[in-house]
Amino acid sequence: MKLEKLVIAYKMLDDAVITSVNDKDAVSIIKNRKEMRKHVEAYDALLKDAQEKFKPKNFDEMQEKTRKWNELSESEKEELNNFFVPYQKKVDAACEPELEKEVEVTLEKISDEGAIQLAKENKWPMSKLDLLKIMLD
Repeated sequence: MKLEKLVIAYKMLDDAVITSVNDKDAVSIIKNRKEMRKHVEAYDALLKDAQEKFKPKNFDEMQEKTRKWNELSESEKEELNNFFVPYQKKVDAACEPELEKEVEVTLEKISDEGAIQLAKENKWPMSKLDLLKIMLD
C-alpha cells in the first residue's frame, strides 16, 4: 500500500474521537495506528528535515508578511509567491517520491457499524470514510 494512504489515515485518526465506537473496532483502530506509526513518523521526520534544510534566508520574515495577506499590494503578494513557490517545490521534490513508495503493513478491518459510528461521532461526512478504506470491511 502507498505510504500516502497511511499518512492520510493516520493523521485523520490522530484527531478522531472513538469513545462511542464499539470496543472491538476501537481496539482495531488503536492497533492500526500502532502499525502505521513507524512509517508515518519516518515520513514526518523526512518532511521536517526537508522543510528546515531548504528554508531560505528571511523565511520567518516572509512568513510573517503572509499573516497580513489581505493588506498587501498585488506586487507584495507576487513577491511572496515568488519566494515560497521554489521552496515548496524543493520540499515536494524530496517528499513526494517517499509518499509514492509501497509499504508493507497489516491492518485490522473495522466493521461497517464501527465506521459509521466513527463518522457520526466526529461529525464527518460519510465521504470522508473513503480516506480510511485501507481499514474498512
